[in-house]
Amino acid sequence: MPLSNSERVRQRLAFIIPGLHESVGALVNHPRFNVLYPEHLFLLHSMIRASVPLMQAALTACRGQGSRSPVEQQFAQYLESHIPEEEKHDEWVLRDLEVLGYDTQAILSRMPSSTIASVVGAQYYWIYHYKPLALLGYIAILEGYPPEERQIRHWIDKTALPEAAFRTLLKHALLDREHRRDLDHVLDDMPLTSDDFGIIGTSAFCTAKLLAHEVYQIVVNNEQL
Repeated sequence: MPLSNSERVRQRLAFIIPGLHESVGALVNHPRFNVLYPEHLFLLHSMIRASVPLMQAALTACRGQGSRSPVEQQFAQYLESHIPEEEKHDEWVLRDLEVLGYDTQAILSRMPSSTIASVVGAQYYWIYHYKPLALLGYIAILEGYPPEERQIRHWIDKTALPEAAFRTLLKHALLDREHRRDLDHVLDDMPLTSDDFGIIGTSAFCTAKLLAHEVYQIVVNNEQL
């Protein structure tokens, strides 16, 4: 029996997700994870604050060039419903950082790393200069593999940090499982071509590789202190 579109995408991602999980493991298993956790939140905020603008750009691109393919029409419909679900999630992270004593304006004034700029910038390039469908690979990585609630509660116990500083992670442990199912349903309904699978996979690989590098960098920077 042939694989569904979502199964084909997930099968490709199975080759790249272990590297991302290894980097996260190096972070959460670090003996000073309680010290590194705010940096992890800053990384999350740097990514999440770009998510809605990226989806809005992809939606505009799907609509903006006259007659579009059925795939892009379906992608646009998905984005129209998904964008409201993702709004203000970056503010959740800011509230978690406030619990840990970090000033919101100081966080907003801090420059995100060149690696994060590369992750997000690659999506803008593909949206405007190739296929907005590339963003599906980015979304598949960011929303497709959330930690389980029991893992997060273990991190809370390990760090002895306030549970309120983990609210974003706890919410996404539930939300992203629903979002993954929604995304898989959309993928299965799309008449994807080999080129479509190619750009989704390339985007996902780029996102996972650069995110893994950035997570490892948090650990490396700590070791240099």
